Amino acid sequence: MVRLIASLVAFISIFCAATLLLGCPKRVIINGVEVDYEEAARAAYDDALAARHRGDTEAALVKLDAFMAQFAESDLADDALAASGDLARELGQLRRSRDAYARLAHDHPDSPHAQRARLAMAQYDIDSGRANDAVAPLRTAYDRVSDPGEKMQLAVKLAQTLNASGEGAQALTWYLKAMEQSRTEEERRQLETLTRNLIESQLDFRAIREAAESIDTRSPAGEIVSFKLARIYCHLRDFTQCREAVDRYLEQHPSGQFAAPAREMANRLQQRLAVNPIVVGVVLPLTGKYKVYGERALYAIQLGAELAGKETRGGVTLAVRDDGGEPEGAARAIEELALKEHAIVVIGAILQNTAVAAALKAEELGVPLISFSRRNGLTELGGWIFRYGLTNKKQAKALAELAMDRLKMTRFAVLYPRIPYGVELMNDFWDEVDQRHGYLVGVEGYDHDETTFTGPVKKLVGRFSIGTRAEYANCVAKARELKRAFSRKKAIEECQSRLTPLVDFDAILIADDQRAAGLIAPTLQYEDIITTGDEDAIEDYKKTTGNESMKPVQLLGGAGWNDPILIERAGKYVRGALFVDGFNPDSGETQVQKFVTAFAEAHNSKPTLIEAQAHDGAKLVAAIIRGGSAPAPKTREEMRARLVGVKDFPGVTGVTSFDQSRDSITPLTIFTVDKDTIQVADLDSKSPKS
Repeated sequence: MVRLIASLVAFISIFCAATLLLGCPKRVIINGVEVDYEEAARAAYDDALAARHRGDTEAALVKLDAFMAQFAESDLADDALAASGDLARELGQLRRSRDAYARLAHDHPDSPHAQRARLAMAQYDIDSGRANDAVAPLRTAYDRVSDPGEKMQLAVKLAQTLNASGEGAQALTWYLKAMEQSRTEEERRQLETLTRNLIESQLDFRAIREAAESIDTRSPAGEIVSFKLARIYCHLRDFTQCREAVDRYLEQHPSGQFAAPAREMANRLQQRLAVNPIVVGVVLPLTGKYKVYGERALYAIQLGAELAGKETRGGVTLAVRDDGGEPEGAARAIEELALKEHAIVVIGAILQNTAVAAALKAEELGVPLISFSRRNGLTELGGWIFRYGLTNKKQAKALAELAMDRLKMTRFAVLYPRIPYGVELMNDFWDEVDQRHGYLVGVEGYDHDETTFTGPVKKLVGRFSIGTRAEYANCVAKARELKRAFSRKKAIEECQSRLTPLVDFDAILIADDQRAAGLIAPTLQYEDIITTGDEDAIEDYKKTTGNESMKPVQLLGGAGWNDPILIERAGKYVRGALFVDGFNPDSGETQVQKFVTAFAEAHNSKPTLIEAQAHDGAKLVAAIIRGGSAPAPKTREEMRARLVGVKDFPGVTGVTSFDQSRDSITPLTIFTVDKDTIQVADLDSKSPKS
């Protein structure tokens, strides 16, 4: 009996399943009554639509949600989801709308509503700032449409969406797909404009290079990519690759839309890449108010290259250009030397206002430039720029090393002119003192054309606003207690005259040239600031004040002090001062005296630092060009590499190397005023005794 019942149950189950497979209608219980599933679904769906037609959108949306909860497997499910998405969007419930469309596209991908749902989802994602999320539905929409016009529009939409997502290379691919679907000349022109805009302003180098490798460069879009790639290589100073890209473009598009500028690029590249390995370009101010400096530097260059009186000797030729002391002239001169004279290297650019223009043009053209300007930050303009120059930073470092490391000083004051030279030297010295954990206890600036320095000096030592000093206030208070007016006045005057300067520093840096230093030094002594070298003043001060422990202040200066006029102006007031410079024309070294003698015979004066640096720069490049232990460079890249590797090259300014920023490293000389002459300082006598 049990077996019979079990067999009957199994039979009924198999029968019911077979009945369902054969299409027997599904049933559902509604209000206790069993009805057909699809009929019940139709009734629920119509009820939702009726609410919508009555204008009760919210109620219709609620009914559609209920429909999907009960009739998700109905044939009307995709209609209900589409209606839910539409109604939610009408109500401004955009997230809810997207969810309905997403469910529709996922569960019913072949529904006639699915394509519209995908586009609505994508638009919502784009409007919400999530362009990445819009890509997938748009791609599915593109794959499921066959009409060329619709495909083109979807491809453009995808390109714009991918570009907004930062996927420029993929965006280009979809613009190309759109061009494949275009049907009219107008559509092609519009798509070509969109493609060009993308390539010109949106794609980075990596994307352009990938595009050039993946698309047909003979196509309209490929032409744009090909020319853009050539321009990028030129911008990156990779002129070999640039030339290859330009040649490839002209081969594929001899009459293309960029043919004219491409041929111009090819011509300039031919000029740029052509190098005469024995030509050294020279840029100097040979006319205008700086003519004398340019002429002196040129003669020093000729001496350094062993070309005095000749343009060519020993495999080296000088090609000289006048920059007129103007930035425009300097840039023009560099271009002529690079493109017309085909110089392998250029030297010169001695002025601060021309050095930057020359450096920028040299960097643009990819020609090594050795500048003799002290302009700070010059070599930071590019990897082709080198400098033989005594910058403010070098002077500041040397002064800080001297004062702090050698003389063991820790506290400093600075007087500086409010011009770039003074401000830079003051700031650079401050930085060096900070790095060594010293202190700048006083800093005062003045106008560059100042002739009296009483004000800045008084401010430096607390004698300017004396009312703020307690000892003065106390003295005046006592003086005012005197009954007679004459006595009070005299006592108050004595309060001021007896007010000692606040000298809480070991040294003063005067960040100016010999003119200002010659006027400031006497002013310092007038304000009772006694400097190190004036022994008579030191003794007089000790006798007058009875202060046997008085410590004199050290004067410090830069290269602008190294001029005999300093002594004519200041005399004993600058005795013992210490200052730095990069060249000592009185050095006993043979090569220095040979240079000084030859230069003086032509110019009736000793060479200065700028001429010494010009000499050494020319000597260096001439030695490289003439070869010797290493093969002579044939290209500018090889010349640049040789300059980068320079180490301990001997010159009249000392042995020279270039640091990582391509600034010359040369030893500076410390000078002092000994009685009435400028001499190399004997630092052993100035070092503190242990």
